[in-house]
Amino acid sequence: MNDQVEIRRFSELSRQQQEDHRAKIGAKIESILLSFWREENIPDLVRAYELQGWVDVLEVCSHSEIRAAWTDYQKNGPRSANRRLLKPDAGALWQIVLASRPKPKATPIVPQIVESPRLIVTMEQRQSIMRETWGGDFSDQAQASNGHESRALGALAQAVLRGEGQASEAKP
Repeated sequence: MNDQVEIRRFSELSRQQQEDHRAKIGAKIESILLSFWREENIPDLVRAYELQGWVDVLEVCSHSEIRAAWTDYQKNGPRSANRRLLKPDAGALWQIVLASRPKPKATPIVPQIVESPRLIVTMEQRQSIMRETWGGDFSDQAQASNGHESRALGALAQAVLRGEGQASEAKP
């Protein structure tokens, strides 16, 4: 049986696969903790709760990640004054696993600039909008102007055609 099944996501496993995976992790952790459980009078319930906590923390890790983290902890983990390895907690192995995983690559978010099509309004359309909005004939005034009023009329006409302008009562 292959003991080195790599897990991409624990949540993608079936319920049975999750239970099998947790049971294997529990067996590995129990073998790790046996060297630290010196007292034989520790109640089975206490040991079961401790194992359950470990499995809850490490269930999203693969078996090879847990094995590698335990190897690293044995080599580099904290030691007592007489150089005995201190008992780890599940978080210690979890931190080693996280540090060993490749860092996700940040992908820059490039804003999408969407240009709206430019609305070109002809002089006839401008004059028609001006007549509808204010009444009267503006053709002579637009032709006689230096272009300033024509640009203003063009902006107003574009706004009206986009539905942004509102017609007001005709002015005398």
